[in-house]
Amino acid sequence: MKDKIMAFGPASVANIGPFYDVMGYCLDYLGDVVTVEKTNDHKSVELIESDGPYNIDLLNENVPANLNCAYDQELDFGINLSLYKGMPTQSGLGSSAASCVAAAKAVYTLLDLESNVSTTEIANKMMKGEGAIANHYYPDNIVPSYWGGMYIISRSWIQPVDICDFYTVVVLNNKASTLLQRESVDNFFEKLIESDEDVSKKVEQILHFMRFQGSCSARMIYNLVQGDLENAGICISESDYNFLELSRKDTIHKYESIKNAALRAGAYSCSISGSGPSIFALTNNLEKAKRIRDSMLNVADKTNAKWLISPINKKGAKIIEDQDEWFNGNRQFHNFWE
Repeated sequence: MKDKIMAFGPASVANIGPFYDVMGYCLDYLGDVVTVEKTNDHKSVELIESDGPYNIDLLNENVPANLNCAYDQELDFGINLSLYKGMPTQSGLGSSAASCVAAAKAVYTLLDLESNVSTTEIANKMMKGEGAIANHYYPDNIVPSYWGGMYIISRSWIQPVDICDFYTVVVLNNKASTLLQRESVDNFFEKLIESDEDVSKKVEQILHFMRFQGSCSARMIYNLVQGDLENAGICISESDYNFLELSRKDTIHKYESIKNAALRAGAYSCSISGSGPSIFALTNNLEKAKRIRDSMLNVADKTNAKWLISPINKKGAKIIEDQDEWFNGNRQFHNFWE
């Protein structure tokens, strides 16, 4: 058993457009790295240092709580954690999940416990950690980030989906508070409920949203399993009863223009990643992904916009040997580290 382990926790896309808190999939090349090391100086799990291109984002975050919840059993030795913050917070790409996942992967590997602990137990501990920092208790980022692939998710049930391969283009045009973005959904429905419309009309509107969620999610999963990205994309991009888009699009700079640019460039779908403000588009090969990225960036604020092109990551979190090698090997696939 080693005394020191380093792990990568990847970024992820949650919601997958309109599917609120119930779906997520894993990205590659971008994320956080956590190094854990045994110590006899104490008998707890402690964050001793943080670094990385987005370390400054952590000033107002409860990082120790996020990482310490990866493992909370009593030990006869201590564990020191070092965090390399490779992705921005408030991006809609599962930033808090990535650091928690990296810590969990490293700690469980260090203790040689991963194969002896249930999926549900690992997910619950990570969910507790992410909740401490993001006030979000659904595992739609942490589950795909840890295990890779795409998942259908609830608080008590997670199911991997065996889907076709695809490429994701992500464009981040500004930052937005995850808490405020989640509140925008509450405000959207509060406004609907408190409106002067007849009660029966308000009920029918809410039922329309429910029908949309049910039918669209079933169609999307069916088409992804069948390898039909085009029809799956229609479900993801649908706007009429996508309450997440209706409630959040005005908070994301140039959202509709960027979405339209992606679709005109041949993307099968384009929507909001997580709670935003990242915008993601899907296609079936790398060359198309590059053209879609360029079209989206032509509309975005070119000097500030960040982008990522990634295949679906079916492996999830992983142990790495050298942080510099990991950094240099992944930077060509995005500009988050420029």
